[in-house]
Amino acid sequence: MWRLSILRVCGGTVTLIVTLAAAGLFLAGCAGLGRSGDLSTLDIATRFLPMPATVPHADSLQNVQLQEDDGRLVLESELSFGHLWQRWSSGYRVERGTDLFEAGRMRSFATLWSRELRLKQFDQRTSVGAYAREEAEREIASRVDAPHAESIVIDVHVYIDRRNRSSYGATSLRSAGWTIFLRTDDGDEYQPESIDATWAQPINWSGNERAHYRQNTLRFERVNDDGEDILHDTSTLELHIRDSVASTDKLFGWRFDDMPE
Repeated sequence: MWRLSILRVCGGTVTLIVTLAAAGLFLAGCAGLGRSGDLSTLDIATRFLPMPATVPHADSLQNVQLQEDDGRLVLESELSFGHLWQRWSSGYRVERGTDLFEAGRMRSFATLWSRELRLKQFDQRTSVGAYAREEAEREIASRVDAPHAESIVIDVHVYIDRRNRSSYGATSLRSAGWTIFLRTDDGDEYQPESIDATWAQPINWSGNERAHYRQNTLRFERVNDDGEDILHDTSTLELHIRDSVASTDKLFGWRFDDMPE
């Protein structure tokens, strides 16, 4: 198990990029890892994101395709990594209490790391076509499919107004004040197995829009105590984040518009 943090500039804004062992490959908090001009974390934070996000099933490859070309596999997609990242990101709804998860136009969001998003990120860093077909299949199986079958990984990108004196610490979901669980459409609830968090960073958008930003990575075991796959026959996922101190409840969500056969 390994972990690497890299400081990177995204669209003029300092952001941390984190490579996470929990996800088994290169999960980035900044699309600047990809091609120049792709979406950054701040781009996504300042765009409208639906809640829930309507997406294909987390196991599907609807937006990316693996094709064979001259004995090698090639990943094809009409979407850049940044736009696919945005598609798998959910805005939030305040269920109770005061909304602290925003600073001007910067709003917190959560990204569900689906199989296709993991595969697209793997191809960004190490082109699938650089391998012979058999080696590419082994790399995808070990670095994409195996960790995807083991865990559900959600990145929560938290922005809190710096005028809030507790904003620096409040961006971390590792503190004891937060209650976090994932709920499926059958009502079952699951607590994260682990939470990783980057250092909080000061972010300036425009004028007086200033925030502390932190990426929090939640990892949930995909197989429950009964040996059942949490995502099997699941059509919706809800991520609940509750602050017992401030008595607030934030809800992120994903609705799968197709189910694997």
